[in-house]
Amino acid sequence: MDPTVELAVDGFPLDPNDPDIHFHREISSWLELEGSNRVPVALQFDPSSDKSVWLRPAVRRFAWVRAHGELISRDRKLDARLAFLISFLVNRMYVQQGESGRPGEDTFAELAALAPAIEQIGASSMFRADTARLLLDLVKAGIGPATRRNLHAMLRALVPEDRWGGMHELAWRLFLDAEGSEEGEPSRSAQVLRELRELKPTQRKLWISLLMLNGNRSYERSWTGSGAQSGRAGLHPGVRSFSSRDRQPWNTRTRFCSG
Repeated sequence: MDPTVELAVDGFPLDPNDPDIHFHREISSWLELEGSNRVPVALQFDPSSDKSVWLRPAVRRFAWVRAHGELISRDRKLDARLAFLISFLVNRMYVQQGESGRPGEDTFAELAALAPAIEQIGASSMFRADTARLLLDLVKAGIGPATRRNLHAMLRALVPEDRWGGMHELAWRLFLDAEGSEEGEPSRSAQVLRELRELKPTQRKLWISLLMLNGNRSYERSWTGSGAQSGRAGLHPGVRSFSSRDRQPWNTRTRFCSG
């Protein structure tokens, strides 16, 4: 590190060549105001400011504080304040094609990787729903393998919730969009997905509806369940009346393929 580079209160290097230096200086000034739960001044007094341009520097600062926590006084609670800032930003953001200053996919991938820690430390009550909304829009627009892995890891790490919500929908979308297996680990849902795609459209629609009925289950099971047993005994008889006898062969499948 260049010894002439100024260090912020959290030790973050304020490199003048950093494209986000303006935002990092604003965040640094805000972090120096101990005990303040408000957002940086530039955000507080400029409601029309584009919130999306703040996300990358805010996520980077949170990651920095997490990685160098042993060098920062815990009494300052910088990680909690940055978590609040990130939750404030995602609450006011939308993923739009062609949006000026929109964060790149790598920023959303890092947000996903840090989401469990952000939620645990000090995010607002809407953080999970807002993050799910942004990431779901991102998935619909198309994502790369690295981002997909981060989303899978996030869903595994988040504390499960019983109500159907945006993270459940995100897990379901990832399941339906899966094209094979996760790198380094066979997808536990791949067998079920292949069988669904081999069905006739009308039959597939009925089975997807059945899986959606299971949506009140914890979405965490979508990626941590023990996996479905091989075989097609429960698939081809069809949905028919959705009786207990017909549903039984797929009980283990629905526990981790939806929810």
